[in-house]
Amino acid sequence: MTRRGHARDTPPGRAHRAGPADAGRMTSPNPSTSPSTSAGPGGTTGGAEEPLVRIAEFRTDSRYRLVHFQGAGWKPLAPEEFEPELHRHFPDLDPRDPVRVHWDDRPWEWPAWHPGEV
Repeated sequence: MTRRGHARDTPPGRAHRAGPADAGRMTSPNPSTSPSTSAGPGGTTGGAEEPLVRIAEFRTDSRYRLVHFQGAGWKPLAPEEFEPELHRHFPDLDPRDPVRVHWDDRPWEWPAWHPGEV
């Protein structure tokens, strides 16, 4: 089980800042009170689910958005790479599932880029 705020869960070059959205994600020393992230019988989880995919905040200094795949870490992806990469990691995942795919802001938006730009 990973905890938010660990180095591998925070986009490179960014410090994790705990806020109201983290309140339900803090780890508990008692496993029976921690949010469940493992599938139970029937493939569902009890309680709040952690997203399998997280897309970091929108930035204008790159054509990419940083995308975190559970179990694989962060990858910078262009818009045309997002869905194929998501399906490579999670073949049956619907990319528009708001519970399993979390956008920090501006869903489905990528910074403007024109061929020939660096």
